[in-house]
Amino acid sequence: MEKQYKIIIIGSGPAGLTAAIYAARGGLEPIVISGNQPGGQLMLTSDVENFPGFDEPIKGPVLMERMRRQAERFGTRFIDESITEVDFISILLKIRTGSGGGTGANIGSTDGNLFLTESVIIATGASAIWLGLESEHRLRGKEYRRARPVMAFSLKVKM
Repeated sequence: MEKQYKIIIIGSGPAGLTAAIYAARGGLEPIVISGNQPGGQLMLTSDVENFPGFDEPIKGPVLMERMRRQAERFGTRFIDESITEVDFISILLKIRTGSGGGTGANIGSTDGNLFLTESVIIATGASAIWLGLESEHRLRGKEYRRARPVMAFSLKVKM
């Protein structure tokens, strides 16, 4: 498959989906390539307490599903595949997904799907680094936290 798009968003976490919502509302007909962790790290989060617009905590997977549905409602299309190769040197940017690319194939190969685009937003976020403990797997998505976020009000800076 080879088709030209106005904009492709790489990543389907909160930043990628926010970009998709705004791009779709702006008439850009965005494509979101979800990658290997659709919904991002929030899919592993129990209570999200600091997302704007919610006065009560919301479950991470619930929030991401709502954001995806909102993006779809405005016309965003989702490709639930991983990217195997990119070419950002050409005038039309090239992104390949599927089975080709990452293991030595090049952008000219016939493996996977080739997407051509005028613009790319890279919103890949980060991946959790797990220690490999049994308890991490057992507690994933529960009230367990890998790292406590530093909140601005808890910082005391002395000059």
